[in-house]
Amino acid sequence: MYFKKLELFGFKSFADRTVLNFEPGITAVVGPNGCGKSNIFDAIRWTLGEQSTKELRGSSMEDVIFNGTAQKPSLGFAEVSLTFTNSNRALAIDYDEVTITRRLFRSGESEYMLNKTIVRLKDIQELLMGTGIGAEAYSLVQQGKVDLVVSARPEDRRMIFDEASGITKYKSKKREALNKLKDTENNLLRLNDIVIEVRRQIGSIERQANKARKYQEEFKNLERLEVLLAKCQVGSFEQKRAGINEQIQALQAKEAAMNKDLEERTSLLTGEMNCLGELEQKINDVHAQEIKLDGQMDLDNRQIGFNEERVEGIRHNGERLQEQKKQLIERCRTQQEKVEKLKQELSVIQGSLQFNEQNLKEKRVELKRCESSIQEAKSKILGNEEKIMTLTSQQVSVRNELTDVMKETQGALARKRRLA
Repeated sequence: MYFKKLELFGFKSFADRTVLNFEPGITAVVGPNGCGKSNIFDAIRWTLGEQSTKELRGSSMEDVIFNGTAQKPSLGFAEVSLTFTNSNRALAIDYDEVTITRRLFRSGESEYMLNKTIVRLKDIQELLMGTGIGAEAYSLVQQGKVDLVVSARPEDRRMIFDEASGITKYKSKKREALNKLKDTENNLLRLNDIVIEVRRQIGSIERQANKARKYQEEFKNLERLEVLLAKCQVGSFEQKRAGINEQIQALQAKEAAMNKDLEERTSLLTGEMNCLGELEQKINDVHAQEIKLDGQMDLDNRQIGFNEERVEGIRHNGERLQEQKKQLIERCRTQQEKVEKLKQELSVIQGSLQFNEQNLKEKRVELKRCESSIQEAKSKILGNEEKIMTLTSQQVSVRNELTDVMKETQGALARKRRLA
């Protein structure tokens, strides 16, 4: 078995797809420093499953992807395929050629393929165990570390001999078997702990089961007693319902009578209010007539005073107007007649005034009587309103009690249906 072909794309400095064919014999890669000779070795080791970024001369696994240059943009993934000849069936796979491919994306996703079939890294490692090929095998020696094989510790040298003799695969399987046995022992220990815990809980679970059985018996007995109690309560509720219905009918009849009495009293109050309005209108008319008479009296008094002043002026001018005495006497007699007439009119007005005052006193007495009657009617109305409020509150309380009883009845019926 030997290398046949190495195909690189996007790995480190290999931006373009590059294919290296290895012919039988010795193959050498030569070139100046920095041309990428070591990148070929890193590509082979990376394809075989190397996970250490330090061994690949980088700080992170993403560094193996081509980062781009001034002339070429960076790539999104790196892919390396390594082809072996398997004509002698050194690899436990039924193919004459075996191609191992590893692909890494910038998102961190990694793929391993064996003859273009996606596999696990573990499958590739198991396939290459005992063949001397692998990321840590002696067949791959890095530049500057050739002397490590000679100066290696006995433990490291033992690993080289085991790999050369082909027992590495069996040691790996032994190590996996021992790990599985250790895990099984740990599982058995945990299983024993679980068994002990379950045995400890069996007693409490049995007690709980006995309590549950006793609870079921008591619950059935409770259901039977609740059914009997519900029957008794339904009978008492029916009796209470009949009594409450009778009370409601009596209260409704009483409410109708009170409503009728209220309507009568309301109509009586309306009539009293109308009578009071008529009396107030009459009082206002009397007041207006009184004001008119007072104005007429003032006018007559002023006329009398004016006439008296004129008589006094005529008396003083009598001596000076002697030649006009007869005429003045005639005029005086005329004025005297007017005065007499005015006095008569004044006496008539005074009599009318006295009559009006008497009539006003009678109207005021009648007004006081009407006011007292109105006051009594208002007090009766207030009493009736208080009675109505009391009856309304009683009616509301009775309705609330009826609502509570109906709710209890509905709850009892629902409970009866549930118990049935």
